[in-house]
Amino acid sequence: MIIGNKEEILSKLDELSKLNLIDEFMFHIPSTDAEVRNQTVKILAPIHTIHKEKAGIL
Repeated sequence: MIIGNKEEILSKLDELSKLNLIDEFMFHIPSTDAEVRNQTVKILAPIHTIHKEKAGIL
């Protein structure tokens, strides 16, 4: 579980990605508000990231 602000979470995801400790990221956003969930995913998983390139998604 990773908890923190945007910068802290993205930094930890980047660290995990670079260390090759995991193959994919799965987000659990404990909110019943669909807009909150959508905004959170947009903030933490932008379209153009190194994580996407690492996964081979072009």
